[in-house]
Amino acid sequence: MFKDLKLATKISLGFGALIIVAFALGLIGWNSVQRMADNFEKAQAGSECLAVLQTTGSLRRDFTIYGFKVREGETANAADKWSTSYEEFTSKLNDLSTMKGLKTEYRDKTMQGMKNAERYKEAFEEQKESHTAKDEAFAEWGRIGREVTAYIGNLDDRRIGNLRQQFIEPFLLLRVAAVYLVATNSDKEWDSFQDQLRKVRNGLKQWRRNFGTEDGLAGVSTSLNGYLDEYETAGDQYWAAVEQKNRADARMKSEAAAILGMITSIEHGLEKDIAALAARTNATVIIVTIVGLLLGVGLAVVITRSIVGPINRVIQSLSSGSEQVASASEQLSSSSQQMSEGASEQASNLEEISSSLEEMSSMTKQNADNSRKATTMAGDTTEAAKQGKTGMERMNDVIGRIKTSSDETAKIVKTIDEIAMQTNLLALNAAVEAARAGEAGRGFAVVAEEVRNLAQRSAEAAKNTANLIAGSQKSAEDGVEASREVNDLLVDITDKVEKVNQLIAEVSAASDEQSQGIDQVNT
Repeated sequence: MFKDLKLATKISLGFGALIIVAFALGLIGWNSVQRMADNFEKAQAGSECLAVLQTTGSLRRDFTIYGFKVREGETANAADKWSTSYEEFTSKLNDLSTMKGLKTEYRDKTMQGMKNAERYKEAFEEQKESHTAKDEAFAEWGRIGREVTAYIGNLDDRRIGNLRQQFIEPFLLLRVAAVYLVATNSDKEWDSFQDQLRKVRNGLKQWRRNFGTEDGLAGVSTSLNGYLDEYETAGDQYWAAVEQKNRADARMKSEAAAILGMITSIEHGLEKDIAALAARTNATVIIVTIVGLLLGVGLAVVITRSIVGPINRVIQSLSSGSEQVASASEQLSSSSQQMSEGASEQASNLEEISSSLEEMSSMTKQNADNSRKATTMAGDTTEAAKQGKTGMERMNDVIGRIKTSSDETAKIVKTIDEIAMQTNLLALNAAVEAARAGEAGRGFAVVAEEVRNLAQRSAEAAKNTANLIAGSQKSAEDGVEASREVNDLLVDITDKVEKVNQLIAEVSAASDEQSQGIDQVNT
């Protein structure tokens, strides 16, 4: 079926196939780029979530240091800024979870990340509460310290004895321990704070045993012990807040690590997806390219063969046609030469026949004149008439052969005319094939046109020769008919001469001349 298609259709199919392959490559590349762009966008969203999460971590550390204090040059404290950053983080995480084309696996991870973020916020709220509790405890420590200082300042040093050594100095050291505890929030400093608190209590007990029973000093011991209880309560409150903060810190670290791991795993998964997609795209492009190359080469070979094959066959046909035309031209030339020679010979024979017939006509008249006078020559005339009959039969035979030769010549001329017609048709076909061949067949078209002109000239010459031969055939036929009539007359004459032998004696001399004339015709 492919062989029967036109050349333009074959070429169009070839280019169409290559265009389809190129379109497929472009479509695959575009689709892969779009998918990689989507994955990059998701990875970028994950990176933005990580960046905001890092910001919240930094703000959490700032809150640990500065608390609710608004730093110089800023308009919001660390807690408020953390809340704003957290809202931004959850918004971006929600955007990531709702992105189109996100795998179910990644979407489930983002939903789990949202739950981690909620617990992360709850832990920060606990941290805020612990910080508030610490601030309240620290403020309570300050209030108690100021009240104790004011209370002791109103006492009479002469009456309180060694209260300074047993309570005031240990209490001041307790306040220093509280400051260290606030600065470090460490278990070691908490233990130091409790140890110092016990020392203060022991010193106060010792002082009360020594001086507390004196008038007016029992109330001092009770008041100082009350302040000490309040101070211890504030310390317990502070340390509880520290422990709450530590627990909140641990929870925040755990939840932040979970969120970080979740986002990191999504990013790594997206990176793997991008790498796998790139590998598949490269493999697909390579395969499609190879298929396109093989298809292009195959189509090129098939189309080239389908073009070259007919052209070679046309060239072979033209070469064969040229050989046939050359052979036909040679045959035409040989036949024309033979026909020319036959026509010349026939014309000579016809001239001789015409001359002989004229002589015979003259002699017949003379015989008619002399027949009346040649009664005495009847015997000789009878013999001469018989010889004339025999000669006429020979002449009829010669004229018949001439007619047969003319018929054969006419057939040859007809054959030449048919050859000329076939040559003309071959030349026309060659011209058509040369026109189809285009530029490559232009030279052969000129040769074909010359051969066609030659064939037309040969046909014209054959036609003219046929007309001449037809005339010769007509004359030969007339001669044959006349010969037959003469033969009949001679037969009649012979019969009559035999009957009137006495009347034919006068024509013996004429019969001799007639015999000579017939001999000339025979030769």
